[in-house]
Amino acid sequence: MGINLNLEKQRGVLLKSKVIPKAALAVSVILSVWLSIFVSLRWDLNRKKQVLQKFEEKNRIYVSLKNKITFLEKEQENLLKEKKLLDTFLGQPFFWSEKISTLADALPEEAWLRRVAFNKEREAEILKISGFLFSAGEERKPLTILNQFIKALRENPSFFQHFSEINMVDAKTTQSTGGTSSGEVNEILEFNLELPLKK
Repeated sequence: MGINLNLEKQRGVLLKSKVIPKAALAVSVILSVWLSIFVSLRWDLNRKKQVLQKFEEKNRIYVSLKNKITFLEKEQENLLKEKKLLDTFLGQPFFWSEKISTLADALPEEAWLRRVAFNKEREAEILKISGFLFSAGEERKPLTILNQFIKALRENPSFFQHFSEINMVDAKTTQSTGGTSSGEVNEILEFNLELPLKK
């Protein structure tokens, strides 16, 4: 009987010694699987964080570039407006100061200008001149003086070469005593000229 009990004990110890390593092995396998899953998830999470960071960085760059493009587009629009304005006034093959100076030199003593303007009408660019002429005796009537003034401008190549014509739009004569004690009557001619630029 004593031998049998000993054998039973030994068998129990042997069974325990086989079960414990198997349980330990199973636990270690489960732990290693969980660990590998955790490591894998952690690695995947880090990778996704990196991708997200790169995306956020690219998005910041995109927003910055978009703002710069918007700013540059507005600048371009402003520059085009300025260019158009400069082309209108300075884009001619001459200087307006030279034209005005020639105009002033050709102006008769009996005349004074009321207005000199440059307008754009119906795709035509027109220099408009308006003023007054007064008579200088019987020989020099205002209308004669005006015709001589127009002729002088036409015959001046540095002035007239950029214009297609000189049109007398309006000429209106009025009589004035001019406040003289002799009661002498003077003619005053109000005139409007238009000079279209050559296209």
